[in-house]
Amino acid sequence: SSDWESSQNNLLGGESMIAITAAYNIVPYVYKRDPTNGVNNIPVVPGEEYYNNTIPHEGVHINYVRALQKISVGDFTANFVHGSKASITRVHPGSPGNAAVQDVADGLVDIAVGPIWITGDRLKMTTFTMPVQQDRTVLVTARPGKSRSFIEETEKVLDPFTHGVWFLLIGMIFVTALLSVWFSGKRSRRPSVYARLAVDEFLHKGTFFCSAG
Repeated sequence: SSDWESSQNNLLGGESMIAITAAYNIVPYVYKRDPTNGVNNIPVVPGEEYYNNTIPHEGVHINYVRALQKISVGDFTANFVHGSKASITRVHPGSPGNAAVQDVADGLVDIAVGPIWITGDRLKMTTFTMPVQQDRTVLVTARPGKSRSFIEETEKVLDPFTHGVWFLLIGMIFVTALLSVWFSGKRSRRPSVYARLAVDEFLHKGTFFCSAG
């Protein structure tokens, strides 16, 4: 059993890993303080203090890595540095998470620590550990009204299309009805006969359309 425990405690053989965090401050998970503006000042957007390796990284996720390091009894050490400025400002200027993953994919660092979402694009770049934290994202919308007036219930019939589309459809049905009368071959000298035929065709084709064919 002692041999098994020894083998389990030396999986990495004392590996010294270079670690980074993404270039954001998310209290209490990962953050850096800015000592130039007070001991307890934590900028919303990291500045030059992020690139200063003498300022320690702090947060729950940093403590988690330190605890793992302690449990491993020297099996590995994690040395935190800053991420690549090129990845942050040029390659992925709008996504600190993508920039951190990019540094791992490029082999500049060994691991990236912090609340970094697992996405399809990031999985194509490198591998992830099992999640140690999950975010619950919800979509908030206004509560729908409960009015059931006759006018509102009637308007629901028109909901599938805009008013402009409805006018276009009615116009197409009307033109189709007139063409059907014109090419029907029926001839009469009384305009009322054509009017009645046009109305019949309009109702017929409108019913056909509303019944979905």
